[in-house]
Amino acid sequence: MTCGYVAYIDEAGDDGIRRVRSVDEIGATEWFVMGALVLPIEEVALLEKDFLDVRAACGIRNANRPLHFNELNHKARIKICEKIAGLGGRIFWVASHKTNMRGYLNPRAGAITGYNFFYNWIARLLLERISEHCHRHSTAKFGRPRVVKLCFASRTVGMKAELRRYLSKLKRQSERGELYIDAGDITWPVIDDQQLDFLESQDVPGLQFADTVASALYRALPERRGRTGNSAFIDILRPRAAKGPHGKIFGHGLKMMPKYQTAEITEIQRKVFESFGAPRLTRKSASAF
Repeated sequence: MTCGYVAYIDEAGDDGIRRVRSVDEIGATEWFVMGALVLPIEEVALLEKDFLDVRAACGIRNANRPLHFNELNHKARIKICEKIAGLGGRIFWVASHKTNMRGYLNPRAGAITGYNFFYNWIARLLLERISEHCHRHSTAKFGRPRVVKLCFASRTVGMKAELRRYLSKLKRQSERGELYIDAGDITWPVIDDQQLDFLESQDVPGLQFADTVASALYRALPERRGRTGNSAFIDILRPRAAKGPHGKIFGHGLKMMPKYQTAEITEIQRKVFESFGAPRLTRKSASAF
């Protein structure tokens, strides 16, 4: 089937859940964010040109130095966000507030995906939204679905094989109507696990932009221990966020875990999600620190 889109996917924070800093003195980050920049395949060449332009604008002359959001100054970060906002693609995020996952073990998922079951679960949630959006867009534009090529930022050895096994298992469950967690499903006509790869970010401009996408939301979300929030970057990127069939970003272009209404997050953190259309909750209906 014809590839019609490329999804560049990276993350910010870490996916450790044995200990979490919002609860434990020492532990993994409170938030884990996975972000994606999804482009029609014909716009990839434009992205690569824009990448060279933004490198020059940021004063990066070393051709071997990748654009890492955390290593750039504020002015350079703003320039990259503005460049991404000018592209024709769409942005997706899944943000996990990991306090509810602290110490969680899932032997069922672990048997399929190994050590990285939490990462793969977040990837599933992201792909549910990307696939629905691309299926809807390609069907409307071309009269048939077009596959999304999935480019993940490289992690540990074996990640590609693990994620492929996980997706294959989900697809079989979906086809039989036996999804173990059936709150959502990937739109399978646009997903082909043979069009999935983990690549080195320094070799792929789109992945370096995806690093900015994930980091922008991560930076907007303060953590209880040590890190304050800065919403300047998501304010620029928000117009590029994907909207669902009913025109809303929250729940589609931005998905939060656990359930927003009962998540134990601060009022400042909650306002970040409200800026994407999350409902304003009364104190009685919201659980907050």
